[in-house]
Amino acid sequence: MGTPKKMGTLKITGYTTHVMGVKSNCRLPLIPSIKEPYYEVEVVPSLPRLKVTTSLPKAASTLSLKPETKKVSVASSVSLLEGESLSCQVTLSNTGKAPVETATLELMNLDSVPKDCFTWSEENIETQLPLATGGKLLFTIYIKAIGDFLLKSAIQNDEMPETPTVSSYFNSPARSTPNRSVSTAFIEASKPSRIQDKVDSIVKTIEGMLKLTYSGGEGLKDCYYRETNILIKLHKKPSLMITNWTTIPATSPQQFYLVLDFLNGTCNEVHVQYGSNQSMILTHKQSKRIAILLDRFTITQPKPASPVTPKPGCVPVLQEQVKLDVLYAQQLAMLTNITWSIAAEKRSGTVSVEYISLSDAMIDNIRLCPIQWSVTINEMQHEHQEDPLKVKVGEIVDLRVNLTNNMEELLDDLSIVVEPFQDQQNGVKLAHFDEHVACMGCNKVIDESLGAGLSLTHTCQYVFFQPGLFKFSMQCREKRPRFSSKDSPEATPQPERLSLQMPRISQPSKPVTTPKFKGKAQTSLTVWKYRPPIEVLVVGEG
Repeated sequence: MGTPKKMGTLKITGYTTHVMGVKSNCRLPLIPSIKEPYYEVEVVPSLPRLKVTTSLPKAASTLSLKPETKKVSVASSVSLLEGESLSCQVTLSNTGKAPVETATLELMNLDSVPKDCFTWSEENIETQLPLATGGKLLFTIYIKAIGDFLLKSAIQNDEMPETPTVSSYFNSPARSTPNRSVSTAFIEASKPSRIQDKVDSIVKTIEGMLKLTYSGGEGLKDCYYRETNILIKLHKKPSLMITNWTTIPATSPQQFYLVLDFLNGTCNEVHVQYGSNQSMILTHKQSKRIAILLDRFTITQPKPASPVTPKPGCVPVLQEQVKLDVLYAQQLAMLTNITWSIAAEKRSGTVSVEYISLSDAMIDNIRLCPIQWSVTINEMQHEHQEDPLKVKVGEIVDLRVNLTNNMEELLDDLSIVVEPFQDQQNGVKLAHFDEHVACMGCNKVIDESLGAGLSLTHTCQYVFFQPGLFKFSMQCREKRPRFSSKDSPEATPQPERLSLQMPRISQPSKPVTTPKFKGKAQTSLTVWKYRPPIEVLVVGEG
């Protein structure tokens, strides 16, 4: 071993040995096993040397399939439950002869580590520099066991019952308890399935490889740096797991319920807090259902970026567009605040719904309706009250529907349809027009146009001949021609329309005009519904 005394190029031509008092000078060209006559080593300016320690226990093994783990200076290990967080204090001790003037920390394996799993403050490191010889620098790495909280073997296993409506709840026998909410009835009416999976064996290991680059003194002036790696092994165990989920409309048209089935994947009793000061307790492998009341919101599908003409010889890069259900799930994760705690082990964490997949029907319950409804019955504003409207047999029910277009485009070929029906609570809806109820006037308005910000009013009257619980279904429909590229080569692009029972999401800033076309046109139908349906309880004269 030798230590260079100054900078420059060091030329090694051989070596000297002392064995039992005999001195031997060995030249490299005279050694048959060495093919090079000499070796040149560039001696750089002196650099600082850091000793790295962490507050976490050392890893039992640093064996890994990744080659960069062979260069680690310290390896630590920690075990966390999904959603749990921990702070790791890192200490850098300057054991060299030069001060540390710059130091940066970088996560190497970004592809294999979830986002925000390992975070730290670069500003905290910079404020403690320069670090003199014999000094210590302390900073904190925040570790969070990030996961999707989804039990893969039980996801959407068709055990989530058909989404109930608010109206069906009021017609059920459970309505004898007046103070029960819609979500409570939905939770109690459906018993979550018992998952038999061995959740205790679901353990994932996440390896965070952090590269520390630092320099100082004369070596920094010539742009020389030292590198060292910090390996943190995170063993992630299941905490709470989501087995099923859906959305249901709330009593207010401005709100909805996010319904989740939770399974306790720990070996302890877990206390769960959610919503506005609501809580529940789950024992080992117990499953329960919760409903969180949230305000509706609408997310507009971002427009794709304009294509960029690639340079000659370059391959164009296509930007992947984020799906709409992913955007809604990310917004739900920001609005929900679900936390869990284990008192026996003094552990706590959070639950995220960012990774649940949302169907079109679920998004329909989340999204605000672009059509503003105003309904009056017998000159009284309908405010989605819990009790149905009571009328007598033969009494006239005056129904007035007012629609306001909150979009920035013209709605053409618009129709309003009002239909009375009876819900059999088994998926069957019976419509009555002759024997049980009669309409005075017209139950629909067709071929109307409604400009942006304008209103349309429809009035009709109904008379019921028999007692019973009836409901009014009110829909606003718009038909618009849709042309294919082969039929209308000169047509301008039309805004995207969703399928039936799905309100549109994005609106253009200018009214859409019907293009000129050649050939046959197809019809695109968009429907907006007034929810929940209006209930009318018809009683006898006695």
